[in-house]
Amino acid sequence: MYNFTEFWMGIQRMVRLYEKMMREVCDGYRLSMVEVDIIAFLKNNPQKDTAGGHC
Repeated sequence: MYNFTEFWMGIQRMVRLYEKMMREVCDGYRLSMVEVDIIAFLKNNPQKDTAGGHC
């Protein structure tokens, strides 16, 4: 069974891998990381495509 430290280190590795992969997208399309994150969020949450305040 994993302990908390191993779990947390695994999360950090995944975040670093995500950032590395998205950096290539940023460079290729001349986007900021924030812009790529927003596009990814909208792709994965199509129902959240408006600025409305309803949850």
